[in-house]
Amino acid sequence: MRYGIESYLSEKCSFKCAGSSRTVQDFFNYMEENKPGKSAVPKVLVTEFCTEGETGADIPMIKKCRKLYPETKIIVYTERKSPVLVNAAIEADAMGYVTKQSDERELKNAMDSVLSGRIYVEPDLAKNLVVFERTVENNISRIYTKIGVFSRDELVRFEEAFKKSA
Repeated sequence: MRYGIESYLSEKCSFKCAGSSRTVQDFFNYMEENKPGKSAVPKVLVTEFCTEGETGADIPMIKKCRKLYPETKIIVYTERKSPVLVNAAIEADAMGYVTKQSDERELKNAMDSVLSGRIYVEPDLAKNLVVFERTVENNISRIYTKIGVFSRDELVRFEEAFKKSA
């Protein structure tokens, strides 16, 4: 899959692939060897959720990469369409999210967007995020109603009072 992506991006979109890695550790080894001063750090990292044998390492890897290499933009390219994962990736500071089921041009669109400083979420997923956000807001509203508060400030005061009484 990596080689197909590299080939498409270099042949059809004129992007140059700086390298590829199979594991998170291979990626960080590559980045350490190619950090500023030695050669150019990649402008964009296309990563896959649930790298083989490393399930659960995805969000921490994105956070670590952004901390160590803030100039590198991250795009998640995955099979997974979960709004929860899209939100988690964006909250971890990924700038793009594209599924493998989408047209190959979506990856190019994501690359162009993140290189311009804009967050890109595949349109089909972005539509679902609005619904997901409203669901979260509705759940928060129900929680407020259950405990008798009307704002985040009141919720914080309620939590502090609860901790003192416990």
